[in-house]
Amino acid sequence: MKKIFELNDKLLDEEKVNVFYGTGKQSKERMESLIKCGLKCDYLGDNDEKNWNAFIDGKRCLSHDEIRSRDNLNIIIGSKAYEKKIEERMLGFGLLPEQIFYDNYKEELSDRIFLKD
Repeated sequence: MKKIFELNDKLLDEEKVNVFYGTGKQSKERMESLIKCGLKCDYLGDNDEKNWNAFIDGKRCLSHDEIRSRDNLNIIIGSKAYEKKIEERMLGFGLLPEQIFYDNYKEELSDRIFLKD
C-alpha cells in the first residue's frame, strides 16, 4: 500500500522563503514531487556559481551571499549525495538547524524532514 505524505508544517509558513538547494536531475525530480504535494518553492540554491542569479525552471538561483544575508529562509536539501556537505555549508552561513530540511528517511531528524507520514 502506498503511503500518503503531507508536507512538514514548517515548510508551509508563509512568512518563510523556501529555497530548494540543488539543481541536478535528482533534485529537480524531488522538487517537482514536493511542489505537487503543496510546497511553495520561492528560489533555488546551488553550489555551482554559474547557476547563481540564473533562472532554472522559472526559479531564480540565489547566490551564497544572498543565502547568508537572509534570515527568513528554509533550505530544502534536494541531493542525498551531498546533503551533509550542504548542511555544513548552510550552518556555516549562520542558518539554524531548524531551517534545514531533509528527505524523510532520517528518523533522527524527524522534525526536519520534507514530509511526514
